[in-house]
Amino acid sequence: MRPCRKCSSPLTESNSRPTDWANRIYLCRTCDNEERNERRAKNPEAAQARMKKWREANPEKVRERGAVYRENHRVSINEKAREYRINNRPHLKVIRLQWKDTLKREVMAHYSGGPVPECKRCHYLDLRALTIDHIEGNGSAHRRELKGGGVRMYQWLKANNYPLGFQVLFMNCQFIKKCENVEHSNPVKANLG
Repeated sequence: MRPCRKCSSPLTESNSRPTDWANRIYLCRTCDNEERNERRAKNPEAAQARMKKWREANPEKVRERGAVYRENHRVSINEKAREYRINNRPHLKVIRLQWKDTLKREVMAHYSGGPVPECKRCHYLDLRALTIDHIEGNGSAHRRELKGGGVRMYQWLKANNYPLGFQVLFMNCQFIKKCENVEHSNPVKANLG
């Protein structure tokens, strides 16, 4: 067995890389890591380019290594994520609100049949007062099944490729439709119209 060319320790499979033997790079892991770090420090752009090229050529290995890393460092990852959420609460709130608004606009536009969401009955355009209506009138049961409405409903509609049976209505139009079709579970409310 050949010795390391830098520190002269005997090379074994446990302290060296067998691929390096084939390329005649006789270094133990410690010395090899030192040389690699020195090369990275001298030319960080070239090191980043090499790593990017390797990651693109080996996506399976990247996924495997990422999964192993996340499993081994789960506690510290969760602590960092929690700390980030606490330190960036206002910023994250803005991002969350923008995401919700974009999702609602996308779902409403799809069910309106055009780029601008509007009520199917009265063509009202203010997104804040538009809602998704179950055409068959089974909205309460569906919301209970999803354990909530609003964003959960929009996510469900998008994830299920916008199924049929839904329409966009202005809140007043939706209430009028409920009264006209006697969709209330409470008979007193149904007789208000």
